[in-house]
Amino acid sequence: MSKANEPSLIRLARENGESATPQPIDLGARVRQLRKDRNWTLEQAANHAGLARSTLSKIENGQMSVTISGAGEAHLTTTYEHELLAASLRRKKMMPYRARIRARKFEEFDGWVRHEGEEFLYVLTGAVRLFTEFYEPVDMRRGDSAYYDAAMGHNVVSVSDDDATILWVTTLE
Repeated sequence: MSKANEPSLIRLARENGESATPQPIDLGARVRQLRKDRNWTLEQAANHAGLARSTLSKIENGQMSVTISGAGEAHLTTTYEHELLAASLRRKKMMPYRARIRARKFEEFDGWVRHEGEEFLYVLTGAVRLFTEFYEPVDMRRGDSAYYDAAMGHNVVSVSDDDATILWVTTLE
C-alpha cells in the first residue's frame, strides 16, 4: 500500500473507538513501575538512565511539573495578571510565574509590594520600570533581569505601548 493510501493512525484509532488525543500519563508512577518490573533499586535504575539517584527519586515522587503556555493558574490583581507556573507541585522552594504588567504609573499601586524571600525578574516582552524602595528606578527591556530581596518594597510598571510580560521567580521560605 502506498503512503497516500495508508490509513492514518488517527482514523484507525477512531474506528477502533480509541481517543485520537493522547492521554497524559503519570510519569513518576510509570518510571517507578518500570523500575520495579525489572527489580532494580533506585541506584541501579539511575545508573542505567545516566541520572543521579536524587533526580530519579524526584521524577518518581512527582517533583517535576510542566505548564503548557496559557495553562497556568491565573491570579489577577489591579496592576498585574499573574500566571502561576508549576502550580501542581506542593513541595517546591521557588514559585515561578509569568506576569502581564498592566500598570503604567507607580501611583496605581496601593503602596509597596513586599513579601518574604528573594525574587528574580526577567523581561520577556516590552519594557518595564522596576521601582524599589532603596534604589533609583531602573528601565529594563526584553532580556534584562534583576535579582533582589523581596522584603524590600518593589513595584513594576510597563513603559511600553502595550502591556509588558515578565517571568518572576520568588523563593519560598
